[in-house]
Amino acid sequence: MKTYEFGDKNKPVILLLPGTCCHWKATFGEVIPLLERNFYVVCVSYDGFDETEDTIFPSMVEETEKIESYIQEQFGGKICCAYGCSLGVLCGAAGAAWENPHRLRHSR
Repeated sequence: MKTYEFGDKNKPVILLLPGTCCHWKATFGEVIPLLERNFYVVCVSYDGFDETEDTIFPSMVEETEKIESYIQEQFGGKICCAYGCSLGVLCGAAGAAWENPHRLRHSR
């Protein structure tokens, strides 16, 4: 998994999760400049979908765990919001559904 980040790190974080077989830039490239006005934008590029990596998509669960670890490490487990398409919705929903207290928490 790779991430692409845009904007001011002092703004609230929005996480963008593309859909199945979708490239992050094709899905979100046009809206990133608009979102940067109000958010620090983080786009996820799943294993197996990024042209800069030689990886294979393992499973939704493994990618979700990578996303959660990334958010924990980079943002203390707190982001403002997430937007997902297709597979991205599943990764976001799976992460939100787990009840481990060390998992993602919504920042207010």
